[in-house]
Amino acid sequence: GDRMLVRSGRSRFSLSTLPASDFPNLDDWQSEVAFELPQATLKRLIEATQFSMAHQDVRYYLNGMLFETSGDGLRTVATDGHRLAVCSMPVGQPLPSHSVIV
Repeated sequence: GDRMLVRSGRSRFSLSTLPASDFPNLDDWQSEVAFELPQATLKRLIEATQFSMAHQDVRYYLNGMLFETSGDGLRTVATDGHRLAVCSMPVGQPLPSHSVIV
């Protein structure tokens, strides 16, 4: 399949991609939560949970990672239906409760 390479500083992530035509049009979508965090924090959150993500599972929601904000923290969660990984880290600012699978 196609892959996307994301590089930031010394971090490097290779992510699987799907054709944009497989997803609904999000022209009117507005971001519900905006915040900044250090690259090292994002890297730690992803690395601590990505090993539990499913790969090419027909249950598409298992192929992603849950990002959840609450209080002053950001949590990532991933599962393949057998393993479950969770990592939470403070981001140093109050955040509304929101979650999205990426």
